Amino acid sequence: MSNHYQGPKGWRPTNSWGDGNLPAPFAVGDVIDVPDDNPGVLAGRFYHGGRWRITAAFSISEGDDWYFRASPMRENKTTDWATISDRLHVLPDQNYLSDVTLVSTYDEEGLKLREEILKEWSLSKQQAPYLAKQAESLAKELTLSGFADEATPVLALADRLKSI
Repeated sequence: MSNHYQGPKGWRPTNSWGDGNLPAPFAVGDVIDVPDDNPGVLAGRFYHGGRWRITAAFSISEGDDWYFRASPMRENKTTDWATISDRLHVLPDQNYLSDVTLVSTYDEEGLKLREEILKEWSLSKQQAPYLAKQAESLAKELTLSGFADEATPVLALADRLKSI
């Protein structure tokens, strides 16, 4: 039997082109159910809905952006290696896997870690506006106290927090 996986079963890349700490939403070997009205099906990325296996997974940014490929599963639960999807991007504005259902994964721990990190990221995004205001207030106090040079990096931090 041929094995056309990119990476071993259960391999779950991390963000930042593999140098980050956020695990991908899918691992190589994961089995997914794809509805017939999935954006990937409608765009011709999948040939049809049904059960598919993730065969390749790549990070394509420092954030939470990914590229996957998948092959359909046969009724006998083997993988149809002769058929492979087109590029399945998972991006904020283009997610071809947005409504698939994860049937099974080879890497439960990586999936749990992803969920924990995303909760932290979400919390950080919620706190960012408040922290930006706090940084601006501190920069103003530093400037009024004669420490304008020290206020510059604090203002840069405030700007960065506003962009989160």
